[in-house]
Amino acid sequence: MTSKAATNPNPNPDTSDTGGAEDYRLDDDFIIGISSIIIFLIAFITGVSYFCFRTKRNRGSQVSHNTAEHEEAGLEEGTLNSCPVITYAEAKHQDARSADDSCCSVCLAAYGEDDELRMLPPCGHFFHVQCVDPWLRRQAKCPLCRSSINASVDSPC
Repeated sequence: MTSKAATNPNPNPDTSDTGGAEDYRLDDDFIIGISSIIIFLIAFITGVSYFCFRTKRNRGSQVSHNTAEHEEAGLEEGTLNSCPVITYAEAKHQDARSADDSCCSVCLAAYGEDDELRMLPPCGHFFHVQCVDPWLRRQAKCPLCRSSINASVDSPC
């Protein structure tokens, strides 16, 4: 007696080996696809948020940096002219530190014996007059060490 049940060990067609595996695979692929989409969306939103906040933060620091520059004025002409001007030869004799400084830190040119140098009293640094004067008109700080220079006309530079 050869019956259908003998040739097909699983009489229920819904639970056959191939049909169940295909259904299982479809469910697996669906779950993996949805998970991939969710991970992509999370990464995308995180990236967009990062760049938006970073750009906003950079703009904020530039604004406050520019505001600080505008608030600090340079030296007035009278104060600037009160800073001592000496030649490099005189500077070497007055201060041993200036003998080590053989070039202007603004233009990087070597000092000549007759070059006129402006000394900034708070720190004692020397610079060519034509180099440091435009700098001091814009901001009242030493170009080398950033020491604040008193901008009051009453007290000499």
